[in-house]
Amino acid sequence: TVAVSSGMQTGSLTQGWSFDVPIVVSTSVFNVPTTGSNAMHILGRNFGSFSLGQSSRVGFTDCFTSVWYSDTSLSCKVSFGVGHNLLLIVSSGIQMGSLIQLLSYDMPVVSSAAAWNSPTTGNFELTIFGNNLGVAQYSQAISIGQTASESSVWMSDSCLVSK
Repeated sequence: TVAVSSGMQTGSLTQGWSFDVPIVVSTSVFNVPTTGSNAMHILGRNFGSFSLGQSSRVGFTDCFTSVWYSDTSLSCKVSFGVGHNLLLIVSSGIQMGSLIQLLSYDMPVVSSAAAWNSPTTGNFELTIFGNNLGVAQYSQAISIGQTASESSVWMSDSCLVSK
């Protein structure tokens, strides 16, 4: 709201003033482990002249912490997650700016499986070991050849169980 006072009278205009939205230009990292906790330096402009609760988010997940350094610089401690080509959003006050297809979490890597031979009728459990399998039950899907498993259960960032 823009207000002008003259003597005892005041006139105003709502939604007549705004600040430039934050613009994200680049970051120091483009790929992080699924466990998160990596520091990411974010460069851009219009982040604000002072710290007013600026925040940053990767995909739909807020960073653990966001620290304002200047109108052109923030840092973010990336949260855990999965996905690729995710959106980075910077908020300064109520203004938001973003950069699309910026950050990816490490891809899952399978190193071994615990049940090598199985009945042709199926209905067995297969324990899969690897890295970057996520830090929670997301929507992990497992297939053997062209056949999808009935279900999968997340055990840890290095272990899934398929049935």
